[in-house]
Formats: sequence, C-alpha cells, structure tokens
Amino acid sequence: TGEFQATQGGLEAVLEELQRAEPAELLLLGEEGAAPDALTRLLARLRVPVGRSALATEGADREALDAVLGAALADLDGESASPRLSQWPLAAAAAAACVRYARGTQPGGTLPLHRLRLFRLDDTLVIDAATRDNLELFQTLMERKAKGALFSFIDHTRTAMGGRLLRSWLGAPLRAVAAITERHDAVDWLLSRHRLRAELRRELAEIHDLSRLTGRVALGVASPRDLSCLRLSLEALPRLVAALREAVNEGEAPDLPFAATPGVLGLLSLGEELCGEVVSAIAAAIVDDPPPN
Repeated sequence: TGEFQATQGGLEAVLEELQRAEPAELLLLGEEGAAPDALTRLLARLRVPVGRSALATEGADREALDAVLGAALADLDGESASPRLSQWPLAAAAAAACVRYARGTQPGGTLPLHRLRLFRLDDTLVIDAATRDNLELFQTLMERKAKGALFSFIDHTRTAMGGRLLRSWLGAPLRAVAAITERHDAVDWLLSRHRLRAELRRELAEIHDLSRLTGRVALGVASPRDLSCLRLSLEALPRLVAALREAVNEGEAPDLPFAATPGVLGLLSLGEELCGEVVSAIAAAIVDDPPPN
C-alpha cells in the first residue's frame, strides 16, 4: 500500500507494538546471536518469516532513504518535524534496512514509497493480543470470524483505504486529548451535514484502492483492468474535493478550526485538474471495460 512508518523505543514497548501490528514478515538488524527471551517468545507466537540484515553506517542509511524519498527526507528533520529523524538513528537504520531489502526483492521496479512517517509508541494505547481477542475487536472469540466482531459493525467505509485506516484507529486508540478532540470535531462536522455526507459517500464509492493501484503501477505490474480502475478513481477526485470545498466555504465561524486542520487544508489546496493528464493518457490507451490481463 506504500505506507512507510518507523519508530524506536525500549525492547518491551517495541515488542508490544510488533504484537499489535501482526507483521507478515520480520527483518532483524545485526549479527545473529542470542535473542532476548521476550523476542524469542514473540517470534514463536507470530510464526512469520524472519530475515537478517547487517547494520550500515548512518551515511549509508541516509543515502538509501534519500534514493526513495527525495525531498521528503529533508522534511523529517525540518523545524516542524517532531520527532526528527536525526534524533532517531535506530528508526532510520530500520527504515533503511527495509528499503534495501525491498530493493533486493524488486530490483527492476520503483518502490511505491513517497514519505516516511515517524510515530511515538506512546501516541496510542497499546492493546495486547489477549485484550484484543477478549474485546472481539476484529474477530469473534469462539469462531475466530470477522463477522460478529466490533469492526464488522462499525465499518461503513466506502473504500479499501478507509477501511484500513479505521481498522488502524480501532486497534491503536489515540491518547493525546488534542488529537482526540480534532478527530471528534471532524466526525461531528460531517454528521451535521447529511447532504454532504451522502455526496461524499457516493463519490468515494467510485474510488478503488489507490494505494495498491499506484504501487502496482510503480512496480510495472499493473494490468489493463488496474489502469482502468485508476482512471475511474482519479476522475472522482475533483468532484470529491469540490464538494468538500463548497461545504467549508459555506460554513460559519465554528467551522474554522476544523477547516484549518492539516488534512482538510491539504485537500482544499488540491487543484481543479487532479492528474488530468494521467486520466487522459489512460483513456486514450485503454478501453472502458478492459480484460483482467
């Protein structure tokens, strides 16, 4: 999906985060040796492939990250960055090792990575596996099925990307009051605008999984059907932005704090012709209903 995140912390906190994330694969840095008992127990529980990567110099790590992130790498050490990548060498080393590993598995493709998000382990509440199971957040306790779990009842998202985001929110609740308030304000703003919400849901239903589609394009493995889905999704974006911009412009003073959040400002700053050239190029080359391959 192109999501790229890194953190660092004490052993116990990092292991709790790994348990929450349920990775499909692990890459350990450094020479093989005696692993801490807690890590050994976690690896036995996860039962996922485990690879090894040698430690590199800080300069080599920066070069590896710069090759895929470009200017976005400098933003991680900007004045507004918190935390800064230069202050988290272990996070930088882990991120760079993942980039090198991915390069090895996709030597001929462009990695679909555009930015690295640094996060603090104490930004969210860590819910351990036993608690997650007992609360039946994502699957039922007895039958281990998604249907009937809490997420199946609250997930009314219209896109795959929204579903993944909501799942991550449920699995890692915020702890900072300011961030919680900002999220609640956004939900309240949309709940009070029924017509806008219906319009946004209608437009979002036309948007396919852009994260995965752009990743397939970057790797050079997109099919004609993928490109057609990408075109339809990009065509819906201007209508989505226009509807949101109109609602914000019609708002009164109480709406201003919500409209001034970085996420909304980013959406409203998008131009009228979002990827218009890409849409035209795909439309000229691909029929409306292409075969899967």
